[in-house]
Amino acid sequence: MKVILTIIVMILFSQGLLAQSRAILTAVPYLLFAPDSRGTALGTLGAASNPDAFSMHWNPAKYAFTDKRFGVAVSYTPWYWLLIQDYDPLDLSFGYHAFNLFFKIKDRMAIATSMVYYSFGEVTFIDEFGNDLGTYKPYDFYNDISFSYRISEVLSLGLAGRLIYSDLTRGQFVQGAETSAGVSVAMDISMYYQKGISLGSYEGSIAWGVNISNIGSKISYSETAVNKDFIPTNLRAGIGFTTKFNASNSLTFLADFNKLLVPTPPVYLRDSLGYPVYDDENNRVISKGMDPNVSVLRGMFQSWYDAPGGFEEEMKEWSFGIGAEYWFRSNFSARAGIYHEDKTKGTRRYFTTGIGIRFGYFGFDTGILIPFEENAFNAFNLRSSIMLDIGRRKK
Repeated sequence: MKVILTIIVMILFSQGLLAQSRAILTAVPYLLFAPDSRGTALGTLGAASNPDAFSMHWNPAKYAFTDKRFGVAVSYTPWYWLLIQDYDPLDLSFGYHAFNLFFKIKDRMAIATSMVYYSFGEVTFIDEFGNDLGTYKPYDFYNDISFSYRISEVLSLGLAGRLIYSDLTRGQFVQGAETSAGVSVAMDISMYYQKGISLGSYEGSIAWGVNISNIGSKISYSETAVNKDFIPTNLRAGIGFTTKFNASNSLTFLADFNKLLVPTPPVYLRDSLGYPVYDDENNRVISKGMDPNVSVLRGMFQSWYDAPGGFEEEMKEWSFGIGAEYWFRSNFSARAGIYHEDKTKGTRRYFTTGIGIRFGYFGFDTGILIPFEENAFNAFNLRSSIMLDIGRRKK
């Protein structure tokens, strides 16, 4: 498959993400994509769901609560497979794919790692005059490792480190500057709580989780760039409630809330003719909001109060997902969910659904994302995951 790419590459190079009216821009936004089918089917959430092999993305602290000794899982997403006529679904060079692995090293400790590969397939680069600059395969990749520890019977903590590599332009010249691969390192800090409760004649459990992910260095696609782009540092907080009708049938309700811990773009001053106004140091003058060119740590704190629209706009920066999961005889599950993001902050809104099957050590999940509105970042897609969990650890 070949895709003609001009202005798209320029925008990715300079901003990292196409902007809606007040969307917060970051580089490598794929770090927030759901890597697994189960999380996708539940409304792209998982901070407080019960642990599985894909917990690395949602909340690494959950691994400490798994009752398995070892687990491995792979996930495959044939990206936009219904929209591209000549797309080969078996071509792994195009799409979004994940590999996860975890070990329970002691009753209270676990280590895990994951690798995610995201590719656009073959891309034909052309300049502003339409000249062919060659065909390449841009891709993004990250690899992480985590350690989680259960500090009590109901609470665990997790810490993860991540290497991010983004090669979008393969050394092409964009706006007169030579490009290079973007590299960043980041970390996650997470917490997970799970406790059994009594519901009259039934048993159940409550859970909550918090994960601050992608706390890391800014990224640039040029060695000469003065201003680098933030990666998507994100706060995810989730709650979950499970009712167990018997030993093998249960119903779970889940909700996740997300906020990017990245500065909100300000409103810049313009003159009577609509042209930007600059100060004596040739910086654009801010009319409302705050300067976004700050350090990563300051940007995390500033993100709570820097929206030009005040408290109302700050609240619009929260997105959420809600979902439900029903397990029948511990072998078959049905899932559904909804994800909502304000129209001024990205307008990602979609319905999700999917199923899961478990037989012995083997598991298979599939998830479908169906957008409410069709745009550049909403498209029907299908995600499939296969996992293998080995044995219960004796306590």
